[in-house]
Formats: sequence, C-alpha cells, structure tokens
Amino acid sequence: MSGEKDYDMVFLRFLLSAFRDKYQFLDKKSLEEMLLDLLRLEKQRLGYGENRLVFVGMANIADYYWCSVKSVFKSRRDELMFFTSYLYDRITYSVRLGLVSKEPTSVDELLQIGDDIEFSDVEKLLEEETIKFREATLKRGSQRENLLYPRVEELDAKRRGEVLQELLAEKYPTIRWNFKWNNYIVVGVPDGITEDFVYEFKTTSSRFLYNYIKPVALAQADLYGYFFKRRRKRVQIHIVEEKQTETSESNVDVDNALRVLDSFRKVDEGQEPKPPKEWKCRSCEFKDTCPLYIHTFK
Repeated sequence: MSGEKDYDMVFLRFLLSAFRDKYQFLDKKSLEEMLLDLLRLEKQRLGYGENRLVFVGMANIADYYWCSVKSVFKSRRDELMFFTSYLYDRITYSVRLGLVSKEPTSVDELLQIGDDIEFSDVEKLLEEETIKFREATLKRGSQRENLLYPRVEELDAKRRGEVLQELLAEKYPTIRWNFKWNNYIVVGVPDGITEDFVYEFKTTSSRFLYNYIKPVALAQADLYGYFFKRRRKRVQIHIVEEKQTETSESNVDVDNALRVLDSFRKVDEGQEPKPPKEWKCRSCEFKDTCPLYIHTFK
C-alpha cells in the first residue's frame, strides 16, 4: 500500500473488511450503525463504561469559558464525530507510516490499528504536510489576492466563520491527532502548527462579544499548545462589525490548559456548574433540555 491514496476509500475498505459479511455496502444509516458499534467496542477495549463520555474535542472543552454546561452538552452530542476522527486518523496514519500493510479481518484487529503510533510519528506526518504546504504556496504564489470583504451579515455564525476564516485567516500547515488525558481521549486540529507555535482564528460579530470569545480562543490555543508540545500561541479574532482582526501572541499557558480540562471533567462528572450570563442562554441550542437554564432562568 504505497503512493498517493484516497484515504477516505482506505478507511471505508478497512471498516467493511473488519465487519466481513455484516455489511455488504455502506449507506449513511449503516455507516452510522457501524461507527456506533465501534464506539461501544472501543470504549470496552479501553476499559470505559459504554455510557461514559470518552472522546471529546479541544474546541468543545475550550467552550467551557463560554458556558460550562453547553461545553459538556456539545461534547456528548459530538462524541461519535470525535470518535470517527480518532478512528480515521489511526487507520489512515498507520497506512501512511507503513505500520499496516493489509486490511483487517476482524473488528478487534481494526481497533488495534494505531496503537503503536507515537507522537514522533505524528510530527513526521506534520513535516510531510509542511512540505506539501510550502510547495502549494510556491505554486500559487506567495502574494495573497486582495479580496473584497464579503457580505456576511445574513449568514449564521458558523457559516460566517467558515467564510471569513477561508478569506482572512493566516495559512499554516496543520494535522489532527488525539491524546489521552485522565479518562478522556482528546481530539484536536489547530488552525495552524509551525515549529514554534499553534495558531487559532475565530470570528465574532461585535466588540462586546469579543470580550467573551477571547478567553475561549486563548484556552483553545493553550490546549493545542499543551498537547502538540508547542511553546507559543498565536490567536486572531476577527470582529465583523469593525472589519478588524485583533492579534495576540504569547507563551502557551499550560496551567490554563490543565485548569480548563479539569473544570470540564468536574462538570461532566456531576459538579454543579456556575450559570452563565442569561443572555447567552436565549439563543442556546440546548436551553430546552438544560437543567441549569430551566432552574435558574425559567
């Protein structure tokens, strides 16, 4: 298994091979069922209870500084997505590194793929991504085009952020990987990674909200720096109403990374959280099921 590959197809072939005759083909429903089976079995293999939250994302953990309950709710909702990222990376990176040469013949064999990947291997793959990034930059030219500021006022916050990040964020190579911390597998992909720093880019609609988004962005960068072993962080937050980007560059705050991880863990395990500002709850997707909102503000 060498040369350039469609790694999505590699991933799907490995899944089908592991399940043998159970799935003849994969549509969206059967793929989700397969991944849910694998999530349950991987938790069991790692020694966790089936209903315990295990696979979490660094971005969701950093959201603790926006609302601790929303951070946990989002993590529970997104666990299958982060597990899929974990599984995909373990399989495709093992293929890229030459650690596996044939498709698995059982689910147990599938889940063991990636156990021998070290962080040094991830750094090696990042070096490959950096070379590709530099070659692509040279090919398209180092000068960025002067683009008109897009009309983003009518877009929802998620889509607005995607558009502005593509147009305004600085460009760096990056890689996704997962890390064991306490009883969690923490998945993260910085907006950029260099030899010296991690990069995070966010957008917000107003200067008022900027003051609430900044602690989240800094915590997210601290988590990236802590896990990916980088000393510095570079954070940019674009304020839409001002068409202005605020930039902060400083040392990674390991204490802050560990603090937000531990605070997230405590709320996940049942510690009573502090209520956020009430205005944050009004548009929250979880407010109808959030006990904190129902008991505090309703």
